[in-house]
Amino acid sequence: MSVESNLEIYKIILGRRTFKEIILDKNMIPANVEKTDEELFTLLFSNILNKLTQDSAWTSDQTKLGLALFSNEGEDVNNILTIHSNSNVLEGYIDGGFYDRIRTIAQTNNVAERELLGRDKMVADRYYIYLHCPIGSKVGLLFLEHKKGLNIHHAVQIFLEEVLRTQRYRIKLERFVPQTIINEYQDGGVV
Repeated sequence: MSVESNLEIYKIILGRRTFKEIILDKNMIPANVEKTDEELFTLLFSNILNKLTQDSAWTSDQTKLGLALFSNEGEDVNNILTIHSNSNVLEGYIDGGFYDRIRTIAQTNNVAERELLGRDKMVADRYYIYLHCPIGSKVGLLFLEHKKGLNIHHAVQIFLEEVLRTQRYRIKLERFVPQTIINEYQDGGVV
């Protein structure tokens, strides 16, 4: 049985500040300190990686979804989620899923042997993510895989707000639909 999935695109809107200003502020770096765009994006990547690779998963009580970066034996974390600092892109996979639900698991060939998963367990799937944060811009793009039956978009939105939020400014994510698709729909639509 295959899992149906698609890619959703979101605009990350920072408001009045650029990614550069937010990264400098979040890392308490004075504006007069010279940092290249690559160094700044690497700092952003480090902040994201730090939150996803803790001993406990990043969780949202609001959505009851957790996010993490699981690496299987022999798998390098840097190959799961990769940074392209020269083009301000982060791409790869994150693991996300529900927690705070009591679930039972069993093998399909022997359902008599069951195991109870408590509320502290997260049942996660791997999701593709592509994050483009042009350092000098106030707008970025997020491409996020959406699987049938589970969408981690809200958890990722809260996570990114936490990573990019400063004391004075919040970010906003909105679904992105290219103008060409809007025009095509309007041209072919009957009102």
